Amino acid sequence: MENQIVLPEIVPLFFKGERVWTTQQLSELFKVGDSAIKHAYERHKSILEKGLDFYDLRGKGLNDFKKETLANVETTAFSEKIAKCTVIKIWTESGALKLSSFIHTERARIIWATSFAVGAVELSGNRASVYAFKMSNGTVKIGMSNSVASRAKAVERATHLKVTKIFYRTFESRQKAFAIEKTLHKYFSAQCTQGEFFMIDFEEACEQIENLMSVPEIAQLPAPIEDSNILEKARLLIKAAELTENKNLREEMIHTAFKLLKN
Repeated sequence: MENQIVLPEIVPLFFKGERVWTTQQLSELFKVGDSAIKHAYERHKSILEKGLDFYDLRGKGLNDFKKETLANVETTAFSEKIAKCTVIKIWTESGALKLSSFIHTERARIIWATSFAVGAVELSGNRASVYAFKMSNGTVKIGMSNSVASRAKAVERATHLKVTKIFYRTFESRQKAFAIEKTLHKYFSAQCTQGEFFMIDFEEACEQIENLMSVPEIAQLPAPIEDSNILEKARLLIKAAELTENKNLREEMIHTAFKLLKN
């Protein structure tokens, strides 16, 4: 894709271990006014989910956000503004991706299809956890995340099921977590019901995660794709494609994702 956009430097903010953006930051990314973000939210609030796509923070939640994010941010006019605010709306990865499809400008379209979906989402460090969620319908979800608690809430919202038990182990590198996740998916493939959901015993899933932790070679297991960052970028593109109703844009994004996987 020839239209490449150089993104502005955005101060990385985090809430509950998850990368987030303020409305002001998204307006800088999309080169629109704050009012355009607010209007997009008002028009599409029925499909923008609080706690999944965005948070309205005040009181304790706001104090937790300030404590988590400002400790690692250089003091600037921007950080001082956050420190003084009494209420703030912050956007998660999924919320930002949805908003970029609602902002009808060429820049937002290109960011949605390429730069934003592929490269602007920065992972919160190199550490990652492999988790097992026992779901209320009896299945077990096996995956990896930077924030297990946030992922559990997102899964509940997406599936309308309850996460009844959680088990996870954190690894020093995403590469090791990725190798363990894929090994588990392959091990339980015969019991897969859909995607990352398996009809298996929860305790067995936990045991297998523990077993793989003790295998020294697991860190050197080859990932299906040599560069795990490329896999993450392709995943974000496909995830973004699933959210857009524009057929041509969706096909363009999926084509770009598969091109990444082939190279």
